[in-house]
Amino acid sequence: MEAGATTISTTRAGGSRPVFFVLGYLAIYCALLFSMRRFEGFDLSEPLLVLALMGFGFTALAWLVTRNSTPLPFVVAKAGRESALLLVYTVPLVVYLTWGRKVLALSTIPEPRQSVVILLIKLLLFVAIPVAILGLASGCRWRDLFVFDGSRRHVWPALGMSLAMIAFQCVLGTGLSGIRHSGSRWSTLAVAAPFLYLFLLLEVGLVEEFFFRVLVQSRLAVWLKSELGGLVCMSLLFGLAHAPGLYYQPAAMQEAVGAHPSWLMAIGYSVVITSVAGFFLGVLWMRTRNLLLLMAVHAAGDLVPNFVPMLKNWI
Repeated sequence: MEAGATTISTTRAGGSRPVFFVLGYLAIYCALLFSMRRFEGFDLSEPLLVLALMGFGFTALAWLVTRNSTPLPFVVAKAGRESALLLVYTVPLVVYLTWGRKVLALSTIPEPRQSVVILLIKLLLFVAIPVAILGLASGCRWRDLFVFDGSRRHVWPALGMSLAMIAFQCVLGTGLSGIRHSGSRWSTLAVAAPFLYLFLLLEVGLVEEFFFRVLVQSRLAVWLKSELGGLVCMSLLFGLAHAPGLYYQPAAMQEAVGAHPSWLMAIGYSVVITSVAGFFLGVLWMRTRNLLLLMAVHAAGDLVPNFVPMLKNWI
């Protein structure tokens, strides 16, 4: 282990007054929700449903299914320096999240090659470049970042959370209805499903979970001396990273913020909806330190709503 490195091997949310991080988040959440309702007439039903189901329900379920899990050892070399570098690096990532995909959509690259190009760009921006930055700045080794475990103690939590995410999307989402009305044969759907899932395993699972959980959350937790603080700050950062996209490209973000949202709506929606939805994944990382588990659950959650669009692009 390098000098100054810290090994994270527990799931305790201790540290310097972790409850203050939760109270701070709730204060921001309530202030934005009140302002959106007061000045924008925002309907409270969606954020309250997301808070109940995703914020509390799925977070509690993630804690429950990992009760017998042992977190994998994970090394953070220089938390302060690495956290600062990653926070600065989020600026070009926000630029990509805001305009990058639209620029590629306007290109002449046909599907499915366009999806492959987008995947390669995301792997470069969210995985390869951050790994190189940490390696050059603090001597962080890539093999310390890619932590996997396929043992039974982590397979069952991954399977349980994945099935819960699929059930949630089937019951409350519109993806299942789209699949039924797509006109595709069930044999085609059965053959396509594994390939689409494997693509999502990389496109959303590896890309988003590696950067926001493995890199950002783990370093913030050490820097702030609080697992809970790292989780809360990461979730807030993850949500706010989508705010410019919600303001400048609301149609491309596929969220219910209207055609021309105000900055209040963009920032508020990114916090009361987007940030809340990621809490349970942060808990899974705290409790397991298993990147593969997070990738599997995240891909499962995105499979049903993205099935038909991906099927049309790839077949």
